Amino acid sequence: MLDSFHSWIGKSVTRVDALDKVLGRARFTADLHRNFPHLLHIKVLRSPHAHARIVSIDVSKAEQLPGVRAVVTGKDCPEKVTWMAPRILALDEVIWVGQGVAAMAAESPEIAEDALELIRVIYEELPAVFDVEEAMKKDPPVIVDRDLGRHKGSPQFTPEAPNITGHYKLRAGDVEKGFAEADVILENRFSTSRISHSQLEPASCIVRAEPDGGITMWTNGQGVHVIKALISDLFQLPGSKVRVINPYQGGSFGNRLRFYVEPLATFLALKTKETVQLTYSRREMYLASPTRLPVVTYIKTGAKRDGTIVAQQMKVIVDNGASYACLQDGRAASSGAVCVYRIPNFLIDSYGVNTNTPWAGAYRGLGTPQVNWAVESQMDMLAEKLGMSPVDLRRKNVLHKGERNAYGEKVESIGVMECLEKVAQEIKLEEPCVQEPGPWRKGKGLAMGGKQNTPRGRSEAEVLVHDDASVEVLISCDEQGMGAETVMAQIAAEKFKIPFNRVKVTRGDTSVTPYDTYSASSFTVYNTGNAVRRACEDAIRQLFQAAAEKMEAPVDDLDLANGKIIVRGSPQSGVAFADLFEPFTMFTDQRRTGLKRGTPVRGRGAFAPSPAIPWDKETGLTSKMWNWYQYNACGVEVSTNIETGEIKLLNAAIAADMGFPVNPKLCEGQIEGGLCMAIGASVLEEYIYENGLMINSSYGDYRIPTFGEIPPRSKVKALFASDPLPDGPWGAKGIGEGTMVAVAPAIANAIYNAIGVRIKDLPLSAERILRLIKEKK
Repeated sequence: MLDSFHSWIGKSVTRVDALDKVLGRARFTADLHRNFPHLLHIKVLRSPHAHARIVSIDVSKAEQLPGVRAVVTGKDCPEKVTWMAPRILALDEVIWVGQGVAAMAAESPEIAEDALELIRVIYEELPAVFDVEEAMKKDPPVIVDRDLGRHKGSPQFTPEAPNITGHYKLRAGDVEKGFAEADVILENRFSTSRISHSQLEPASCIVRAEPDGGITMWTNGQGVHVIKALISDLFQLPGSKVRVINPYQGGSFGNRLRFYVEPLATFLALKTKETVQLTYSRREMYLASPTRLPVVTYIKTGAKRDGTIVAQQMKVIVDNGASYACLQDGRAASSGAVCVYRIPNFLIDSYGVNTNTPWAGAYRGLGTPQVNWAVESQMDMLAEKLGMSPVDLRRKNVLHKGERNAYGEKVESIGVMECLEKVAQEIKLEEPCVQEPGPWRKGKGLAMGGKQNTPRGRSEAEVLVHDDASVEVLISCDEQGMGAETVMAQIAAEKFKIPFNRVKVTRGDTSVTPYDTYSASSFTVYNTGNAVRRACEDAIRQLFQAAAEKMEAPVDDLDLANGKIIVRGSPQSGVAFADLFEPFTMFTDQRRTGLKRGTPVRGRGAFAPSPAIPWDKETGLTSKMWNWYQYNACGVEVSTNIETGEIKLLNAAIAADMGFPVNPKLCEGQIEGGLCMAIGASVLEEYIYENGLMINSSYGDYRIPTFGEIPPRSKVKALFASDPLPDGPWGAKGIGEGTMVAVAPAIANAIYNAIGVRIKDLPLSAERILRLIKEKK
């Protein structure tokens, strides 16, 4: 798994894109507008109602405005809806505030804005449902998405109630018997708020209509080949006529896994036969793009007096928002409750439910941080009830390698307890906090958790060895800022044993780079990294075959060193890569086989994880539900103001099990960035509504973390507790999403230890804390 020596793997090399980004040379989608002098600009008219019937739309005045090139409504657009992309524009009903109703392409943004004001829409308002528990009733006050019935053929669709999009059941052991044997039983309800990804770069897309009837697209959406397939299918275009290019991406965190700008931009490009662009405003990102899934979790836990957990029952309700065709069943969200602890009797019912709120989807963990918020708060409450240390309770019940979790999966890599031990030591959990005079009270807390990796998708890579001895890696994974290009270059440099700066990475162009899915579920290093490793091995094999003839040595005796092919045991001998390529002259026979200058050696590699094994529909049991799990633990020291409810994060430590840190500095960046995002999700962020309208839809009103809310760098410790994955590249798994799972419960546990107030609903706002302080008094 791990070689005895690494030149580049496990080293904190400088990012390959660092210089371009700090000097402003890196190009993002909106930066490319200047390349198209006759660009048309798209604007969208959006619904002011959470639920209404569209009685009529009059676009005639907008069409007559000089400079307007096209105006479309839902009746003009393709009707096909997929889980990856919503309906392009509303047809007969709007089901959330912000849903698109009409759109136009105009010669300037200003003309397009003026045209919006000329469209007349008559609505008939209908009742709306915003509470997920009201919406999931068998006879709900409102049916959110009447089109849901068209998905009854899906294996996930359930007719239990009209707003329920899916129901996953786990039945492991005998829960009733387990609770009967328990000495202590604890029941609670927890909830999380709706929050925004708030990535710096809004959704943006440029589409050029080509003379042959096809299109070329530049987009910050995730997965160029996935987008290509979607557009080809939606508009019945041959794949050869769809090209998708992905510049740098200014973040996503799951938001751009849904393609909500690409179909509309393509439709208007084909209609006008011009080049168009659609870039969301910040307000549109809040109102009309996917949010994080709000989750309500009911949890009941039974334990023996010695701390052994014998039974657990959970009801997980995932609020999809107005997600057409999102057949979310809560299985992914509830997976975080299964992957950490040994629970012999476990019952889970998880549901996906539609409401008349902005549509929701993946956000750095796909619901697992929301459910782990409940699980890890419950663990501390249970520890207190049993009179045990929170660390001891977790240690007693944690899964070990080789055991099977409640799904029935065998655990192959789990470093979660080492993560917890490290953060507990770092924050000196057992030492009392030093209290100071005044209203501020200090407390420490910790939590741990895991996040599944979805076994989906195929990654391909190509590696070119040029006749100047440089290596070029061709990949189609996304680069959202996490350093994927750098890691792939490290893998190539390691395999070829050449200097890191001799590797070039070309990425994200369906006409140039091979197939890959999107970068999601933290599987880029695992999936694409394995494909790059295999492509390197294929290219090296070809080099060895060419060198064996020149060197008159068996292929099996050859090795690499410093850009040369050598015979093992004779390091002074060797042939440089460049010398394997024959030059072209009028006296050489170019018909002979062998390597030729001008034609690089092309190695190909592909990797796909082993598939999931279908689970029993009644018990939910299977030996392969997910691929693997990344694990994290967080420990914090907080200070809480008993007069205002404010909290300060004084110290924080996060430990991660990513399998193996291919680039430690990039892993540290993921940990620190995840902490900052999790502070926002835990303490600050929430959608505030009035009649279904979000009233804090700007960076000025929506509270994301600033330097004032996060601890100084010197007070944050990023730690590694790696447990290598057998089939990961050098043992690597993933890290990006797991950094979110333990932060919220760690902060809440610390607040409780500081002031004795237990919070069960996120965010941990000053107003909520102060109210609970007053209730306690």
